[in-house]
Amino acid sequence: MTETTSNKEDGSASVEDTVFIVSPNTQLIDGLRTFCASRDMNLWIGDPDSPDVIAVPYKVGIVDKYFMDEKSWSDWLEFLRETKGFSHEHLLIIVLPYPFSEVALEAAKREFEDAHEPVSFAFGPDWSQVIKSIENWLDTGLR
Repeated sequence: MTETTSNKEDGSASVEDTVFIVSPNTQLIDGLRTFCASRDMNLWIGDPDSPDVIAVPYKVGIVDKYFMDEKSWSDWLEFLRETKGFSHEHLLIIVLPYPFSEVALEAAKREFEDAHEPVSFAFGPDWSQVIKSIENWLDTGLR
């Protein structure tokens, strides 16, 4: 796991001010670094083959579904189902492969029906869509 801090002294992860990401998209990670610095938040870059996505507390979690191995993905969904309603409110953004596919979106939505709310879905390399979703949710509570 890799932790990077933006304008934070201790660099620890928390449910109040951490953006967590598991993705190979360096443009998205760079955009999140800038975003986190502007919001005085931490950025934590997780390892796709570790329990980071379960162990690291975060306000916003961004996960590239196809960057995680199947077991890690399955374990995470099971964890979300088991803890639904017992944890703090946090936004999940699931990155799906480009190009947009209604079939892929519907399948992803079904996976999260009983696992977590709110969940947003993003497709492909357009990282600005992810940043806009985070800004909107932090500012208004809406997805």
